Amino acid sequence: MRIGRAAALIFLPLMIAGCYSSKLPLIPAGKAVFPYQKIVYQEPGATNATTFVHEGNAYVSQTEQGDHVQMLFMPLKDNLYVVQVGGNVDGNGKVVYLYGLLKLDLPNKMAASYVAVADKSDIGPGLPACTDADSTICLTDLKPYLDHALALMAAGAEPMTTYKLLDLE
Repeated sequence: MRIGRAAALIFLPLMIAGCYSSKLPLIPAGKAVFPYQKIVYQEPGATNATTFVHEGNAYVSQTEQGDHVQMLFMPLKDNLYVVQVGGNVDGNGKVVYLYGLLKLDLPNKMAASYVAVADKSDIGPGLPACTDADSTICLTDLKPYLDHALALMAAGAEPMTTYKLLDLE
């Protein structure tokens, strides 16, 4: 699978396990929020930062191959957002949308990603397995994912990844 650096930082943890995905965007542009013009972050252990810039109805980053990755934030509560990331992740022109929860800790300039990786135990009503993967879940509605993800967080789920926020303009 061919993937650019910017997209790799987002998708790499999801490529080694199942993920929550959809063929169509599930966050309507009207429900997305854009509190910053530019977001620059770094994953632990990474030497390079990733930058997303607010353009139109999304945050956009360009991969090394010239493909655009788009990110939308929909607020849930107290600095908690559902994030939709969409882009041509495998270089074949097919857009895939992936989902996760993101909890911002602005005083410490950190953001933690939750419930972005799925396994077979996550498959259930409203969270069907994709036909071409064992543990990837193909969403057609955001509500079952949100119910599932918020319940896991309430039960004490650990962050999947913690990002250092380098710049929020």
